[in-house]
Amino acid sequence: LAFDGGSVEAEAVLSEGQKVSGEGGDDGPLLLELGGATDNPISIHSLYSALVSEAVGIASHKGLSLAAAPLSANSGSPLVLSVPVATPDSARNFLVNVCLEQGLMVYGVVDDASAAYVAAMDAGILTDMLKNGSSQSQIMVVDLGGSLVQASLLSAGDGGGSLGGGSRVEVVQTVASRTTGSNQLHAALVDHLALQFALRNGIDLRQDYMSMERLHSAAEVAAEELSFRPKVKINLPFITADASGPKHLEESLTRAEYARILDDALGAMTQPIADVLAKAGVRPGSEPSELAGVLLVGAGARSPALQAAVQARVGAGVVTVVPPNPEEYVARGAAKAPEYGWLE
Repeated sequence: LAFDGGSVEAEAVLSEGQKVSGEGGDDGPLLLELGGATDNPISIHSLYSALVSEAVGIASHKGLSLAAAPLSANSGSPLVLSVPVATPDSARNFLVNVCLEQGLMVYGVVDDASAAYVAAMDAGILTDMLKNGSSQSQIMVVDLGGSLVQASLLSAGDGGGSLGGGSRVEVVQTVASRTTGSNQLHAALVDHLALQFALRNGIDLRQDYMSMERLHSAAEVAAEELSFRPKVKINLPFITADASGPKHLEESLTRAEYARILDDALGAMTQPIADVLAKAGVRPGSEPSELAGVLLVGAGARSPALQAAVQARVGAGVVTVVPPNPEEYVARGAAKAPEYGWLE
C-alpha cells in the first residue's frame, strides 16, 4: 500500500481506473497504491480505513487475496507499505495499525525513493551509472506523480551499488511539492485549447461538463502522440453549439508549441530538483560530477518535455534514466525490498 499523502491517485499498481495487478505472485507481497490526507486524525483514520477496505474489495474481484484474519502465512498476501521519504515514524506506525485493524499482514515500510532505487538496481539499469560516478557521487531519484513531485538524493558510494546483505543507501536530502504534479501539464494543455476555442467562437467550453470531458480525452491523446510525433491535429466535431448552429474544435499543435504551453508548469514541477541540490550543496555541472545520475519514476517520467526540463536542472553531462513502466517502479522496488532486507 503506497500512501502518497496527497489526493487519491495511483502511480503504480492501483491505477486511476481502479485496476489492480499483483507484484510478487502468491509467495511475495502484493503492492497497491493509495493516497489521501487531512488534518483531522479521526478523518485520517476513517479515510485510510475506507481506502484499505476498498483495495481489499478490488483485489478480491481480481482474484487476489488480501484479507488475513486470523493472521497466518497462508491466509492472504502480505503487504509492504511505501511512504514519502519525509513521513514521520508516528505516521508510518499509524498506517501499519490501520492495515492491521483491517486484518492485513504487513511485512514492513519502505520510503518510495529507496524503493525506486531497489527496483532500478535489481533491474541492472543503474550499474553503469554507479561505475562511472566518483566515490562521492550521489543518485537522484525524482518521483513525478500526478499531484506530488519528490526529488531525493541517495548516497551511491561505499558499496551503495550493492543490494545484498541488507546494506542500504542513505537518503541524504529530499524535497517534495504537493502543489505540483504531472496533472498540471494536462491542465495547461486543456486550458490552452479551451482558450483558443473561446477566442475563435466566443464560447467558454469550461462551462460545459460534456464538452470538457471530450476536451480532456483529446488533450490526453494529443500529449501522448506528441511524445513520438512532431505535430498532431486535434479534431472534435460538434463540441458544442449556439444559436448559429454546431461548433467544431480543430487545432494543430507542434511539439515546440506544446513545450511553450507547458513552460510555467515545467518550471514549477522541476523546482524541487533545484531545491534539493541547493540544500545538499551539490553543484549541477561540476567536474567531477557530484551526481552519478538521475532516475525518473512516476507517470510524469514518460513526458519528453518533462525529461528535458529535468535535464536542464541537473546539467547536460548527467545521465538521466527513465525505466520501462516508470509509474510502477516504486511498487516494484517495494515488492523487492523484503528480499534484500530493506524494510523498516
